[in-house]
Amino acid sequence: MNLNNSIEATKLNGQIVTTVSMNELDLTMVHLKGLSLHVVFMLIPMIHNVGRPEHHKILKAIADIVEAGELTPVVDS
Repeated sequence: MNLNNSIEATKLNGQIVTTVSMNELDLTMVHLKGLSLHVVFMLIPMIHNVGRPEHHKILKAIADIVEAGELTPVVDS
């Protein structure tokens, strides 16, 4: 499970961001490590046609940060 790998890899008081988390998960280690978990289901704008322009702005801002070398995402496939 990718999210478990992220929890294990994240430092104390770190942050985890995911765009999909459609499973049950024990959050004990999230609490014990003081982590912040941010979950956004990115398909909602497409499914409900609500907020699509705003999500485009968010994804563009994230892409700009990554391209500037200010963020190195950990991607586990």
